Amino acid sequence: NVNHETGGLVYVVEQNTANYPHYCDWSQSYGCPAGQAAYYGRGPIQLSWNFNYKAAGDALGLDLLGNPWLVQNDASVAWKTGLWYWPTQSGPGTMTPHNAMVNQAGFGQTIRS
Repeated sequence: NVNHETGGLVYVVEQNTANYPHYCDWSQSYGCPAGQAAYYGRGPIQLSWNFNYKAAGDALGLDLLGNPWLVQNDASVAWKTGLWYWPTQSGPGTMTPHNAMVNQAGFGQTIRS
């Protein structure tokens, strides 16, 4: 995941800028205070979507919803978001990437989150 999402640890931000405006889920009560195009993929697992920035920020005690640029500008924050996401979030998949690995669900399950 990390190798693919970052181009071999070269990129800290998502390269397809055309996708940037699509990561704002306006159905969330808190909206997208940093702007509609602010929640693109950043960090080693390419944290994206306003709801993931909110949840990661809450878990880490940071305002990532209001300042998502912290993930690309602070390497420590970037890695913390990746380490938070891997064992806690399933995304559209049925299990977290960590659970997919320890339960031998296969590589496909690790990348569905």
